[in-house]
Amino acid sequence: MYYALSVTLVYLLSEYPAVNHTYLLAEVAALRAAGFDVRVISISSAKAEHLAPEDRKESENTFYVNGAGAWGFATAHARCAAMQPLRYVSGLLGALRLSGGCPVEALRWGRYFAQAVVAGEAARRAGATHVHSTYCSSVALLLGRVSGLEVSLSIHGSGEFENPGPFRLREKIREAAFVRAISRFGMSQIMKHSDPPEWRKIELARLGVDPKKGAPGRRERSGPFRLLTVGQLAAAKGQHVLLEAMERLVAEGLDVELRLVGDGPLRGSLEERVAASGLAGRVRFEGYRHNAEVLRMYGDADAFVLPSFAEGIPVVLMEAMASGTPCVASRITGIPELIEDGVSGLLVTPADASALAQAIQLLIGDPEKAERMGLAGRRRVEAEYDLASNGRALVEVFERRVTEK
Repeated sequence: MYYALSVTLVYLLSEYPAVNHTYLLAEVAALRAAGFDVRVISISSAKAEHLAPEDRKESENTFYVNGAGAWGFATAHARCAAMQPLRYVSGLLGALRLSGGCPVEALRWGRYFAQAVVAGEAARRAGATHVHSTYCSSVALLLGRVSGLEVSLSIHGSGEFENPGPFRLREKIREAAFVRAISRFGMSQIMKHSDPPEWRKIELARLGVDPKKGAPGRRERSGPFRLLTVGQLAAAKGQHVLLEAMERLVAEGLDVELRLVGDGPLRGSLEERVAASGLAGRVRFEGYRHNAEVLRMYGDADAFVLPSFAEGIPVVLMEAMASGTPCVASRITGIPELIEDGVSGLLVTPADASALAQAIQLLIGDPEKAERMGLAGRRRVEAEYDLASNGRALVEVFERRVTEK
């Protein structure tokens, strides 16, 4: 292990702490425990009501770019332009080139440039030698150009892979010191959108959860079969397909209930569908919940369902599996790396409400098989997605890629 205390590392994030990205807290904690001086710079802050009490201290120690105000932006840009005029002008012109001449894109990349300068100045004041970005790669690309700091990226997918041209994925990979993927699927897509000589930059460092927080208990099967799904109420999460599957199950005479944890732009249309389909007494919208509350909900559920159309490799699925809850998920992206179909859970074709309903019905009709799959899922997480083990693997990446130099 390398001695990391001399390294000041900036984690550049889009929103921190975030209710749906609790694993970032664990990553920062693991790096600090290994001796890295980690400073967090976040573009925006989470709503205070969404923060758990233990997250508030982390929020207090985070620099928020959008919280700098007009004066903060003006002084950061003036200082950068005075100290590094060539980098500043080159970075601004580069941002305009990245827009491809589209006025809307020019505004977007102009905003990224403005944020990159403020973030770069904050990193410089912190004495940073390296900046690592998650969900903030466009700002990171410009920050590296303007500040001269070394930059690396975590690319989770799948959004980054859906429109790689305007996203400038190839340029980001080319200019990064290294690129961290969280799944083999993610690695394949990073390879697809980069040249073979760049592949040496790619590191696989999986996410993880703490299995001890989800210790399973035997569920008493009485009353309705309880389904749970967790995620933003958005098109990519496929909740409308889940409601259609619920309609099919109820039409078959099955007694099922569903809890949806999360919020988002589709909440209104989902609520309208529930009311129109007669599911009002069977579907409950829980809104945002702190992670400790969600962990308890896994234990209360008879099955966890994730009918997504797009994912990286979802932490909520790891959490559900760690709790011993049998899981049904879409056969997409990195999810088959986590669930072996029929062994540690069930995989279904995305957007197929009939297949989803059949998978749920299988769990209802065969409690012993459901329990076996739940326990196998937990063993899978313990073996491959343990937070402590994968945290150490991530630390080793930074030690090799940053401290060794």
